[in-house]
Amino acid sequence: MMPFCIGTEGIVYWSPRIVDFLRAHLGVRDARTSGRGRRLYVTRRGSRWRRVVNEDEILQRLKKWGFEVVDPGHLTIAQQIEIAAESEVVMGPFGAGMNLLLFAPRDATVVEFKHNRIPMDINPALCRRIGQRYIAVRAKAAGTAPNLLNLDMVVAPAKVERAIEAAGISA
Repeated sequence: MMPFCIGTEGIVYWSPRIVDFLRAHLGVRDARTSGRGRRLYVTRRGSRWRRVVNEDEILQRLKKWGFEVVDPGHLTIAQQIEIAAESEVVMGPFGAGMNLLLFAPRDATVVEFKHNRIPMDINPALCRRIGQRYIAVRAKAAGTAPNLLNLDMVVAPAKVERAIEAAGISA
């Protein structure tokens, strides 16, 4: 069973206990083992949609905080679990890659970029279930797509910096 699904009427349904099941059966630790964790930026650069149009500018700003770029599509599940388990922050645009939050420690912060056209906004509830801090960064929808969910986005760098500061992440 997936952690969530969308019914024919467009309503998101989910089973909170499936999150606990997945974390327990995949060996996810509840906390980092020590010190400052990894700061992950989940890219969608190679995806067909929901890309961050100004990603290079965002990544340039994130260098100050020591973020590393991760593309979960190029990693095995074991590698994804290992990287996420060591994370302090998981940041990126709404999409499948943000499922790394499922493997991140309870004390991790999740910063998600999304525009106002996201109909299946499940990640705040998943973070609450796990015990993670969730911060949304509102982006502007960009371009055109047959499905509004798939629009690319432009993220204001100042909003990203404010989210980092609100999360208490130091350089």
